[in-house]
Amino acid sequence: MSDSSDSESGSIPPIQEPETSLRPTLEGRHVDAIGFNAVLGIGLFLGAGKVVAQCGPGLALIVFLVTGLLMWSIMGCIGEPTALYPVNGPNFEFISRFLDVSVGYAAGWFLLFSWAGIIVIEIVAITNLFKFRVDPTYLAQHGYPPEEQTLRWWWADENDDPSPACWIVLSLAIILLLNCLPVRWYAEIEYGFACLKICFVVAIIMINVILNSQRRYHDHPFWTWNLGFKSASFTIQPATETEQPWVIGGSLGALASFWTGVTTAFFSMLGWDITILTAPENKDLDKAETVKLSGRKIGLRVVVLYVLSVFAVSLNVPYNDEKLQSLLGSYDMGRAETSIFVLAAIREHIPRFSHVLVGFFIFSAVATASNSLYSASRILHALASTPEAWPWFLEGFRRKLQRTRWGVPHRAVVTSWVFGFLSFIALESPETGARALGGITAAWSTAILIVYALNCLAYLNFYKEIKAIAAGNIDRICAQIIMPDDRIHWDRNATRYPWKTHGQWLRAVFGGFFCSLLILFYGWHTFLPPFSTGDFVATYINIPGFLVIAGTYFFSTRGFRPSGWKLQRSKFVGIESFHVKVRAPEKCKICHKRHRLGEVVWPKDKLTWPKGYMTRAKVIAEWVWFWLR
Repeated sequence: MSDSSDSESGSIPPIQEPETSLRPTLEGRHVDAIGFNAVLGIGLFLGAGKVVAQCGPGLALIVFLVTGLLMWSIMGCIGEPTALYPVNGPNFEFISRFLDVSVGYAAGWFLLFSWAGIIVIEIVAITNLFKFRVDPTYLAQHGYPPEEQTLRWWWADENDDPSPACWIVLSLAIILLLNCLPVRWYAEIEYGFACLKICFVVAIIMINVILNSQRRYHDHPFWTWNLGFKSASFTIQPATETEQPWVIGGSLGALASFWTGVTTAFFSMLGWDITILTAPENKDLDKAETVKLSGRKIGLRVVVLYVLSVFAVSLNVPYNDEKLQSLLGSYDMGRAETSIFVLAAIREHIPRFSHVLVGFFIFSAVATASNSLYSASRILHALASTPEAWPWFLEGFRRKLQRTRWGVPHRAVVTSWVFGFLSFIALESPETGARALGGITAAWSTAILIVYALNCLAYLNFYKEIKAIAAGNIDRICAQIIMPDDRIHWDRNATRYPWKTHGQWLRAVFGGFFCSLLILFYGWHTFLPPFSTGDFVATYINIPGFLVIAGTYFFSTRGFRPSGWKLQRSKFVGIESFHVKVRAPEKCKICHKRHRLGEVVWPKDKLTWPKGYMTRAKVIAEWVWFWLR
């Protein structure tokens, strides 16, 4: 009766609050694809040649392995807390909870600007790739007849080149359109992109190995390695032709080559942690260890493909190639004609294949830019969900950024996308654009290194708290939110603990220490005369910048009296462990046992022909397919 009277009286129904949460619609394969697309971009295709030129072929492989070890260590530091607590913005949230809120908020803004900067890097690279031209002198040196000494993009005349602004606008439009789609649709497209990338990289590896084995233009299959496992010396090319290059030989030169190679390779491997960033949108957290498995899959795939790619292409291009040596300036990321993959095609006299390679590089850069926009928008949405991280006069703007539609934070996407217009710095000459690209790369690499180092330090505190909870040595605040019966779920030795890696504490120490060294000595060569002010600022501006942002948060909440300077970290307060909801693994259809995904468990069947052998073959095939898909 009351309902009808209310309707007849025309009472106003309650206003529904706008949606502000992300929707968990992603499957494990989507997370794997998003992570792989974020990593594989111009860092490999334009940066691998620079690493080979700096280090030599053998030392370059060691550089990529060491860089992969560093990223693997960092991944565990962020991934384990996220598997237990899949919160928004885990890359900075756990810094706030286990170090200090002021440090965490500053890390969040640094992450936002870093991923937005990677959008700029990828789009600037696209404009440079469209300016692909090979010097006729280089073609003549490698046996090309005069009529074949023209190799450029499909347009014939330099004056016919479309303006780089066309490629910038087109690229920005594509990545905005992709990121405005419902996240499930976006993930399906990313899955297709990732499959294409993997297939093409494998094809590049096989083609280079086959070309080398034919020995059409050399007498020995390892002729490039005969020049030396590592470079004979480390050379820094001068900024002008009137200056002499810096040449460092001996053991000191090898150390300089290795260190500079690591700083170059680090950028090419950025993006592993995007798989962790997708945790709030992952729908399989309760039945599959997708956070842990995605982290391990991306590490395995990236390291294997990078090492094999560099090894295969270095068989056909020596480290002292003049085009590669031209990259040994300060911060020059290179162009299409200096890519070691393109140079391999030219040296093996298949120049038309270079057009295919450059086209794939452009496609790969667009896909990576799209992933970078995804990361930046999710970080901005996570920041918008934290009112304390914003000044009071931006409160209305923060609330708008927090809103979502179909589970997509469209306002956060558009706001992050606006940073892409900084790509118009590429309207200058190819040399200027390449140098600007290198400077931006250095700046954003050091910014992310700062955040990674803090995550490693935060993990050490997280590890200490987890061990204390499992042992029952729990403080008063945690005792109110963690029941005694639930403490078993915080035991790292428990069977169903979502992410445990052996020696993770030592990996956190290694990751934090190595990241700190990289931050301090990333731009060591900028101190050599002549001193480069621009390169120095690009490398080290983030250190005082971070201190200023963190200090602003710190003093605004705690004042300037030292007596009020206490750490503010909430640890586990306000969040609920997801692990207590995780279901036990389902029985395997082959071995009929409950075991974790990705593990090989043999059935109890007797080893008889053919059933026993066929069952074991299925187990192996299922295991291989799991890690490949």
